[in-house]
Amino acid sequence: KEVQTESNAMVKRINEAFGQPGYKPVILIDKPLQFYERMAYYVVAECCLVTAVRDGMNLIPYEYVIARQGNEKLE
Repeated sequence: KEVQTESNAMVKRINEAFGQPGYKPVILIDKPLQFYERMAYYVVAECCLVTAVRDGMNLIPYEYVIARQGNEKLE
């Protein structure tokens, strides 16, 4: 709960400082997503930040890289 509150506050501060009407630089998604939804976000994302310290075999970075390959417009 404390981490979620802190994350929401940080996103709010960043968006207030760097956002514009109709544009938010940080979008926090705190719910599970289907695979096809994650892929859609990976394709349009400018970066992917994974901060897990003890997560074992985290496939999110791999999925992000694979989603970004093979599209000249993204490279």
